[in-house]
Amino acid sequence: MQGEEEGLSRYRLRPPTPREERLVEGFLRAVGFKVNPYAEGMAVLDPGGRFKEVFYLPWGLRTAVERLPLHYSAGLNLGSIGERGFRPSLHLARELAPLCGSPVKCIRLSPRGEKLFLYSRDVYGDNIASYTSGAALVVGSNGQPLGWGVGLSRDGLLIVKPLRDLGWYLRRGG
Repeated sequence: MQGEEEGLSRYRLRPPTPREERLVEGFLRAVGFKVNPYAEGMAVLDPGGRFKEVFYLPWGLRTAVERLPLHYSAGLNLGSIGERGFRPSLHLARELAPLCGSPVKCIRLSPRGEKLFLYSRDVYGDNIASYTSGAALVVGSNGQPLGWGVGLSRDGLLIVKPLRDLGWYLRRGG
């Protein structure tokens, strides 16, 4: 019975380690935050696979979730931590879209750029309506979040490389 309980404990949310906190904070700094707005409520689900899920649980939700025997998810999914570091979630993109421009770094695409991005294709030149370099929230021409990308400039040509886009859910995630 005790071995079974230990095996199930990996399906419970736990506080993040200092390394996990640094990974999430590093990403949030890269997209424009000076301080991690989710620091007080972060929790990690580590089922023992290739990645760990990171969640934000407001105070009231934390106390309710702690009473449950197992957790699959709870609160706002911030992203996952794997071999390549922290990968932000599409849920986080939706949460941060209203903050686009201040403090969140955003890239706005034209309607044609939106289509390319949603097919996980690089977006170039005229298909980019507004640009910022580095990791950023990518939004469509109407301001709706499309995912996360990286703004690059090569020989004067602006490029947006998708990190995670809404089309990912249909191609691989769902």
